[in-house]
Order: sequence, then structure tokens, then C-alpha cells
Amino acid sequence: MVGLERFYIEHRRFRPGTLNAYLLAAALVLLATVLRLALVRALPGLQFTTVVPAVIATALVCGIRAGLFATGLGALSAWFVLIPESVAADFDTALKLNMILLFLQITVTALVFIGIMRAALLGLRRKGRMLESVFEANPDAILLIGADHRIASANARACALFERGKAELAGMRLDALVPAGSRTRHGRYLDRLFRTAPHPARFELEATGLRADGRAFPAAVLIGTVDTGTGVLAIAAVRDLTQQRALAEALAESRRRQAVLEERQRAAEALRPWADAFRHAGFGIGITDPVAGVFRFANPAFAAGMRMPIERAQGMPIMDCYPADDRARVAAMFALADETGSASFEARHQRADGSVYPAHIDIVSVQGEDGGVRYQVASCRDISDSRRTETALRQAQKMEAVGLVAGGMAHDFNNLLQVIIGNLDFLTERLGPGGEARGLAGEALDAALRRADLTRGLLAFSRREAMAPVRLDLNEVASGMCRLLGRLLGPGIEIAMELRPGLWGVMADRSQAEASIANLATNARDAMPEGGRLAVATENLRLDGSEAGLQPPAEAGEFVVLTVTDTGSGMAPEVAARVLEPFFTTKAIGKGTGLGLTMVSGFAVQSGGHIGIDSEPGLGTRVRILLPRHSDTALPAMLQEPADPAMGRGESVMVVEDNAALRRVVVRQLRDAGYNALGADGPAQALSLMRARPVELLFSDIAMPGGMDGYALAEEAGRLWPSMRVVLTSGFAGRAGEAERLGVPLLGKPYRRDDLLRTLRAALDV
Repeated sequence: MVGLERFYIEHRRFRPGTLNAYLLAAALVLLATVLRLALVRALPGLQFTTVVPAVIATALVCGIRAGLFATGLGALSAWFVLIPESVAADFDTALKLNMILLFLQITVTALVFIGIMRAALLGLRRKGRMLESVFEANPDAILLIGADHRIASANARACALFERGKAELAGMRLDALVPAGSRTRHGRYLDRLFRTAPHPARFELEATGLRADGRAFPAAVLIGTVDTGTGVLAIAAVRDLTQQRALAEALAESRRRQAVLEERQRAAEALRPWADAFRHAGFGIGITDPVAGVFRFANPAFAAGMRMPIERAQGMPIMDCYPADDRARVAAMFALADETGSASFEARHQRADGSVYPAHIDIVSVQGEDGGVRYQVASCRDISDSRRTETALRQAQKMEAVGLVAGGMAHDFNNLLQVIIGNLDFLTERLGPGGEARGLAGEALDAALRRADLTRGLLAFSRREAMAPVRLDLNEVASGMCRLLGRLLGPGIEIAMELRPGLWGVMADRSQAEASIANLATNARDAMPEGGRLAVATENLRLDGSEAGLQPPAEAGEFVVLTVTDTGSGMAPEVAARVLEPFFTTKAIGKGTGLGLTMVSGFAVQSGGHIGIDSEPGLGTRVRILLPRHSDTALPAMLQEPADPAMGRGESVMVVEDNAALRRVVVRQLRDAGYNALGADGPAQALSLMRARPVELLFSDIAMPGGMDGYALAEEAGRLWPSMRVVLTSGFAGRAGEAERLGVPLLGKPYRRDDLLRTLRAALDV
């Protein structure tokens, strides 16, 4: 029956419901009828002997519908052919019907049985095909293995995996599919499985398989047992792990690379501040290649300092940064850094355009694990400004020291000159007009006054001269002086004025400003013995920062500039660097004191300004005086002078002076002028005398020993006599600003008798 079902199932020409199926049914019934007629005499009375098998065969081959069709044809054949009256005369119609009904009963019963059987067989066939499809379509290699360890069957995946055909695999021992070292272990697993049969069991393991050419591959194996009804087979599902292992390795590699990338990212983030510091540093940084002797990396500040693109700076030989005569020393310093780890030094740096500037170099050598130098980090800072500042500071300190000495000398000298001038004034009045003695006294007085100009220059340099600042228009001062300079300079020198209109006002001492122009003009005349051109110019100037060449260095602000330029012989740099020092001169003995430019510098600085000197041999000299701009509101002069000196009217005046000779001179001059003058050698004696009697005016020196100066004495005396007037005197200004704050007139030493009388009279008449 299985064979018939297989034949039916696999015979594609007579599918149920097709024309071929019905034609076959008709042919089988016809053949059965012919055969029955041929056997009618041999088989009398068995009319359906051949027809019933024809119907059954039709049903088995062509289906139930074709069988029913064959049944109908068989019944017709029996009625008209197989049961004719000529054959069976005794048969009547009723008997023939009964026979036909019997035939139909037999065939229908057979068809029902065949239909049930066929349905069962078709179901089994479908399940078999489904299982076979599952077996063949399984993505894993499936092997059915017998108890003798031979392969009973294998699916297509197994053939592909092991690269062998089904026929080759069938009957092959399992040992041929695994490496020799694994065969014993696999054999034990199979034996254990078969010992547990028919109870189900399974094992999972990882193994190594062999392809037909001997190549090994990793595999995951699941082994179990299955009872086929005819015996127990081991079923092994084999999965190739090659791709999975590759994916796992790729995933592990990807994760490793991801970890590396993340670590690098973290390292990059950690290094970013250092990279930013390298990129944005305000000084040059270069990282060298010690083997090639070039800069591998350079920051923008380095390239800017070298005045070249950064692409050119990176790759530039290290020694190209230095002048040829300095390279040996620099190379030695780099070698020292390699030996000790670091080195610092100063050297001349050479830019791409050939210009040279001083630089401070720091080198750090970074060594590798083998002890060799991996690279060097060199930082370079331009120290031009600091060099200029140091030079200016040293000059300022030197000048300050000289100024202190000069100021102290001038102060003491002024006291001596004041005694001399006072006594000569007194003596001149006593001698009367005419006479040799009067002439001698006048010459001595002129000499003393000229020495007073010398001390005035020293005090101007040391910023200790008492000044009377007023609002000045430098155009008016310069034009007035230029009219006088013609006679001073002589006919061989051309004077040119370049005065800027709308010039800002300044606050300065007029006499000092005029004296400064005269001093500069005198120096220019001496530098042009064969004649030349002297230019006096003014201009307004706004500075946005310090300017090189000014003493002291100027900060941002608004200034009025007075410039005096000559076409004389000029000065060498080493000479120009010293011209502001007191007593320094290149003139012949007796031709100059060395205080001209010193006084000009003192005037500029004491006025809150600056002085700058530019000079080159053979090209002349330019001197600039920068004075700070002042508002239009003029300040009152420190000293208000009446038109004519006035005599005293018996007012009591306390003269406080620690120099006894000078004190006697002043007391004598005041008494002769009609004042009731008293002398005191210091603040203590003066206060003691003023407590005993009222004083209308206090005339005191500022600088005195004993711990109390003239300002403190004036304040203390003002408490005793609030209506008392005060006039102070000094050989240097010192705290002149305090006199202005107190509203006290200040008379600078040395002074003439008339200056003294005018000052006291003005103070008493306020």
C-alpha cells in the first residue's frame, strides 16, 4: 500500500481532477470489460470480476472522483454488456438491478476504504516531506549517527560544512570529521548517549571539525538521541563558529580600539589646556628635533617674533635663529641642556629680515626611556623692553644718586651764596655810588649771582628747585625767545620756527622754560661752529603708551611738545647716553659746566613731563620736551610780587635760620628796612620767643635740624598767633606742594635783598 501511495503521489500525469485521470478511468473500465468478455466462458456467473479491480486501481491512481467515474462506467458496462440477456437469459430486470446495486455497494465500500487509507497515507507523506524539509533546511549541519559511530544521514548544510557529498558522508565514521586528538573524547560522548537509550539524553560541547581538505574550524555541537522505531540514532547538530568567532574577535578588537580612542580622547582633553597654552602663549615656543637640528613645531608667537609664516618656522634649522658669531655659544648651551636637563641664557635672536634683538632662552631636554634626547622645548622671550627699562632704571638710579649729592651740595652752597650776596648787597649800599671799592663789590656780587645760576641748574636736575608754575602758552614763550636768540647765536645760524596753532596750555615755570630754550640753543650753537640751522617747533601729542627714548618713559596721555633741532655735528650713542648727567660735557675746559641739559631735564621732570634726545654723528641733534597738557584754568603763582619793594613799618618779624651767618645777614637787612626783626637758630628757640611776645610775620627756612621743619613750625606758630603771616625759604623745593596747600609764599635761595623785602611786604599786606 505504501508502494501504491508512493506511485500515486509521484505520478504527475494522472493528478486527481485532470482529464488524464478520467481518460485512464475509462480505459481501465474498457479494458476490464474486454477482459471479462474474453473470460466469460472460463468464469461464468462472475460478471464484475475484472471491473471491480479496475475501479479500485482507478481510485488508487487517480483519486476518489476518478474512482466514482470508473464505478459509473462499470455499472453501465455491466448493464449493457456484461449482463445481456443473450448471456444470461434467465436474468430478469429486477435481478439485473440487484446485481448492479451489489456492484455499486462493493465498489463504493472499496472507494470509502481507499479514501480513508489514501488520506492517512497522504498525511504521513506530508509530514515526512515537512520533516525532510526541516532536516534539509536547518541552518545547522545535522548528522544522524548509528551506534557503530557511522553516519546514517546528513543534511545539505552538513555536506556544505564538511565539504563532502551525501553519498560520501553516508556510512563514514564520525572520527573522520574531527581531529585525531579529539576522536577519543567524541567516542566517549556517543557511547554514553547510546547507553542511556531509550531514555533521552544530550550533550553540548565545543569541538573542532575537519573539512575535506583537512582545514579545521571551530564548532558548537549539540548531541542527542532519537528513536526511529527501528533503532536508536544519535543526532548531532553542528554549528560553524568560524564567523561567530571572527565577529567576536572583531567586536573585541572594536571595543579595544574604542577604548583606545576613548583613552586618546581623554588624553587629548587633558592635553588641550597645554595645547592652548602652547598656541596662545605670549612668548615664542619651539619644539626641536635634536637629530635633524630643526624645529618640528613652533607656536604663533615664535613665528611672529621671527617675522615669518608658521609653516616656515616649523622645519627651520635651529641655528638659523642666531647670528653666525653667536652660534657656537648657543650650540654649547643646547648641549648643556641635553646633559643637565635644562639651560637658561641670553642671546641675540635673528629674525627672517636679518634684524637682531636680545632674547632670553630657556631650554628643557626631554629624554626617552633609553636615556636619549627625544626632543627639546625652547622658549624665547624678547627682552628688548626689559633691557631698555633696566637701562632707564640704572640711569634713573644713577641720576637720583647724583641728584641727591648735587642737591645737598647746592643747598649748602646756596646758604653760603646767600650770606655772600646778602653781605655784598649790604656793603654795596654802604659804599655809595662810584669808587673802586664799589666796583669790586659789584664784581663779587655778579660772580656770586652767576654761581647761583650754577646751583639753580643742580637743583633743577635734582628736582629740588623752588618753582613758580603758571599757565603758559609755549608758542608765545618760544617766539619771544627766538627773537632774543638771534643776538645770542650769531649771524651764521638760521633760526626757523614751526609753531602749531591751537596749542594746548601747560603749567610750568616761565623763567625755567625760557632758560631751557636758551640752554638748548647754546648747545646747538656750539655744535655748529661753521653755522647751520636751528629749528624750534611745537605740537600737540597724544600718546597711547610708553615711547622709547624718553626720560623717564612716558605713559599714555596728552602732551605739548617743544622740539629744538640743529644741523650740527651730532653725538655718538655713548655720548648721547650720558648728556643728562650733571657736569658731563664734551666741550673744552672753561667752555661749559655740563649742567645745561641737566637743568633742561630737571625742568621737564619737575614739571611732570619728559625729555627725549635723538642724535647721530654728522646728522645733528633733536631734543624734545614733553609737558603734560593743562586745563585753561590758570593756577596762581606761588609768589605774588608787588611792583616795587616796600620798607617795613615796625612790624615784628621772627627770622628762623640754623645758619648763624645767614641769620645775622637777614636780621640786619630787615632791621635796616624798618622791621623789628628777631633771630632764632631753630624751631624750639623760635616757639619759646613767640610764646613770650606776639609776632606779626614768621620768616623761616624749611630744612632745619631738630626734627621739626619749617612747615611744622608754621603750623605750630599759627596756633599761638592765628593772625600771624608766614613766609618760608629754602635752597631746594622739596615739599613745595605743601607750601601751596598751606597757601604760604616760598622764597627760593639765594635771593636778593629786594626780593626779600617785596615778598615780606606782599605777605603782610594781604
